[in-house]
Amino acid sequence: MALLYAAVFFLAGFFPSLLSKVDRAVLFGAAVQWLPGTISIAVALFVAAVAGNPRLSPRSVAAIAIVFEIASNYGIAAAELLQPETLDFRNATWIGLSWVAVWTLLFTIVVPSSPRRSVLAALAASSSVPAMAAVSFAVYPPPVLPNAGQFFFLFVFPYLLVVVMAYVGARVLFALGNEVRKAREFGSYRLL
Repeated sequence: MALLYAAVFFLAGFFPSLLSKVDRAVLFGAAVQWLPGTISIAVALFVAAVAGNPRLSPRSVAAIAIVFEIASNYGIAAAELLQPETLDFRNATWIGLSWVAVWTLLFTIVVPSSPRRSVLAALAASSSVPAMAAVSFAVYPPPVLPNAGQFFFLFVFPYLLVVVMAYVGARVLFALGNEVRKAREFGSYRLL
């Protein structure tokens, strides 16, 4: 998952900008444009190297996975939202769900854990969007700040819905995992 994250982050966040001289100038014009993504990719590569260590217990790898889910979402949110022009509501250049939503749901499906652990990790990971939006508003105040209701419905509520979807996915996967485990216990016999 960490390698997938690094590859997709590079392809979505950097590759298009590297193709033209004008876009490269914008990308490398300010550290806030490239630094969050670069750090995120570096962390993902480090996690991939560490998690692949055969001496780590499954419990340790699971803990690393949860921490990575949260940290990786903060990396996505920082790359998307810590840019002055991104959150200007007059021009509305940032509309819709963040890649945080996609990554949270994918992570919940690919790295299954108990529904309780999954929902707590998804909540912590999804907090990245409102947290980074608040930091961006503080550091780069736009001409028009959203009121509390607008902030909630733009940066909090959609991600609460993502957490609900992640929870449903985690419950389904957890139930399927239990059924597979029970089936293995019975071997090739079928109880009627």
